[in-house]
Amino acid sequence: MNALAALLVLALAAAEQSPAAPAGAPPPSAPSPPAPARPTGTAAARETKVIAEELAHFSPAEGSVLSVLVRYRSLVGARLEVEGCESVFTLPEESRFPVIADPKTRRGILEVRCRVGRGAQGETILAVEEIRATAGGEALFAELAGRLAASSPPRRRAILGWALSLSEAGSPWRERATATWTAIAPEEIQRGREDALAWLAVAHPHLESEARWIEAANRLAERYGDEREVPLKLNELGLIASSEGWHPRSNLLRDIGMVLRDGETITIDQSHLLDEIAHWKEGGQPADMLRGRTAVQYARDAEAGVVAEGMKREEVVLAWGYPDRVTWRREGDALFEGWFWPRREVYLVDGAVFFSQD
Repeated sequence: MNALAALLVLALAAAEQSPAAPAGAPPPSAPSPPAPARPTGTAAARETKVIAEELAHFSPAEGSVLSVLVRYRSLVGARLEVEGCESVFTLPEESRFPVIADPKTRRGILEVRCRVGRGAQGETILAVEEIRATAGGEALFAELAGRLAASSPPRRRAILGWALSLSEAGSPWRERATATWTAIAPEEIQRGREDALAWLAVAHPHLESEARWIEAANRLAERYGDEREVPLKLNELGLIASSEGWHPRSNLLRDIGMVLRDGETITIDQSHLLDEIAHWKEGGQPADMLRGRTAVQYARDAEAGVVAEGMKREEVVLAWGYPDRVTWRREGDALFEGWFWPRREVYLVDGAVFFSQD
């Protein structure tokens, strides 16, 4: 039993309530699930459960019923738009869906039951019949993981990318999704260069700093590193090469005192200053209102080695001495400064202290 099969057995065993695979499921080599059965007589159509991102990888049959796991994006009139796909769900005007009317419930995973139709131009129409909230726990992930072996590579990536993205919102399945991605990685790397790079890219936003992702990147580089495009693609994924292998660029930047922030490379000191500027903008006072004590009182604090809000530069120097490092930034008409010692920090706006840390 290989690593993927063993992991999926564990996943399915952990979810005793997860539904069994439908009869007539495709063999492992099939690229997509079977088309749901059309209703006959009074029998209802069989539901096929998919995630929104999968809709781009297969065409459901007209009249079939889908149960689509989605994350809410917007509702405009009768058009429900969701994250991860361009398909638009249409809601009957006479229907009311309290789940998406409540901001709290619509922030989670929603299960949208819809019937597939065709428009006048042949476009797919997803007519919503019901919207339910789902906890999205272990049983749900086990059900999705059970389909991975029978899915095409693009659908595998869609499912795992979706599962990994949910972990950023506090989903309980981050470790399960990461372990599943890691178990499949060797197979995807062996499949070919393009599949290997795509597998690495789908997890990049979520796992780029984790050892398992970096290890997979190095395995890929060992196998395909002689091909000119591979180093370029790894660079695009934020990796740099050294004598010891490939490493995240952020690690190198951190080692030399720099960080990548909003697409810009800046020093760690500058990043700290930006954080304090953001806090100041939430309710900080301008320099002329910060100085709320007399010059004598500030002088006494400085002589005692205390830095207080509203102090001027010379009073800070009297209290703590000259800083080891200084950085500054102008925002509008205001000049912000960050002063740094080995274990102390002072932040000023237009020459007056608005925050200090000792």
